[in-house]
Amino acid sequence: MIDKFEKLSRDFAAHAPKVDYWSLRLLSRHKSSIHFRQNLLQPMTNSFDCGAFVTVKTANAAAYAATSDISLNGLLQAANTAKNWAMAVKNHQLLSHGISEIDQRGEYHSPLQEDVAQSSQSELIEWVGNACAQLKIHAKIVDWQAGQSHINHLAIPKTLNK
Repeated sequence: MIDKFEKLSRDFAAHAPKVDYWSLRLLSRHKSSIHFRQNLLQPMTNSFDCGAFVTVKTANAAAYAATSDISLNGLLQAANTAKNWAMAVKNHQLLSHGISEIDQRGEYHSPLQEDVAQSSQSELIEWVGNACAQLKIHAKIVDWQAGQSHINHLAIPKTLNK
């Protein structure tokens, strides 16, 4: 997915609308979850989300658009939508001195004590099931549940200043 996003961001840069500044953020997220309720395994879930967020600055105004169409045409359509919104609101800005670009760079990695992604599905089911079984510590507890989710999140940002 990283290679696909890198190529897509390069293609977008080559065809992006002519504006003073643009920012593209491509996102991909895969989530899998295991849950027990009252010591019963619930249906396991998997979800996959993918999309893009485009911000543009032109004529001293800024706007954004988001899309789940991560083809080059989808990204260009989102960029043109953002550009049109920026042009529509350029005379209605709250800040008369304009908008400055933010060029922040950083990196973040979650602290990981044990890599759950390396565990087998049966190991995770056993682990969550054991955790759930330990929650019913009194007869007055009528509902209890335990769960585990694994999220793999990828974000590729790209910006261009004139």
